[in-house]
Amino acid sequence: MDFGGETFVFALRGDEGDDNDFTIEAEDGDVFNDAVYERMSHIEDTYNIDLDILWCGGTNTSLQGSDMYKFITQSMMAGDSEFDAILTVPYCTCDLAQGGYLLDMTELNYLNLDQPWWDEKAIEQLSLNGKIYFTNGEITIMDNMAASVLFFNKKMIDDYDLDDPYQDVRDGKWTLDKMISDAKAVSGDINGDGVQDDYDNYSYTFWQDDSMALIHGTGSTFSTINEKGEFEYTADSDHFTDSYAKLMELPLSPCRSTRPRTVSTTGATSSARAVRCMNGA
Repeated sequence: MDFGGETFVFALRGDEGDDNDFTIEAEDGDVFNDAVYERMSHIEDTYNIDLDILWCGGTNTSLQGSDMYKFITQSMMAGDSEFDAILTVPYCTCDLAQGGYLLDMTELNYLNLDQPWWDEKAIEQLSLNGKIYFTNGEITIMDNMAASVLFFNKKMIDDYDLDDPYQDVRDGKWTLDKMISDAKAVSGDINGDGVQDDYDNYSYTFWQDDSMALIHGTGSTFSTINEKGEFEYTADSDHFTDSYAKLMELPLSPCRSTRPRTVSTTGATSSARAVRCMNGA
């Protein structure tokens, strides 16, 4: 296949200078850097095509209010052809699909979603009436760089004589009840001023997206695909509501809806300390 030197442009979330895995100027000995460079060079040479990126601004939870959403929709409504593919986050992608801005990927020529480099689970769970408007796969590693990770403050585990979480996992004792019990054991007004502030202990802090990861970790889902291929709301199931109620027992820090920048996970400073943190790495 020969594309005749055409340029294929990926519209990316973010601004000039942000991380991406498409534009590598040269090999430098770094494993990831060189792998990306070799991939892009191989595709360009094999198919006689130039690959480029277009930064489209940031995204947020306001869906249609994000800079990227506005850029994409305004460009398409104006009939511009500045980009060929879009890589962004679900907040933006779902609304683009609903607005009719995305093509059904199952109908695209030369795109085989059965290939192993596409995420089988994502395709299964994101299909709607047999149509797939967006999915995930090895085309980018940015999803792997945003994995939700639970980590703990070893010093606080020792200070409060709590069980080793690693061993709890090995013994099959690591449960939500155990996490909540440990959390309640350390949360408190350490300096005794009657106010829970930056100089006190907090049991748990997380970036807002990770609340969904916690829910999914219980085996619950907000929706599922039923036998008819339609979305079915499942957040009103007994399992979901029980899991949500259990998670709300966690004594959370005031950083729970923002990135925990001021929380010390080492306990080495006078700033607020959290026994457990969860964040998109």
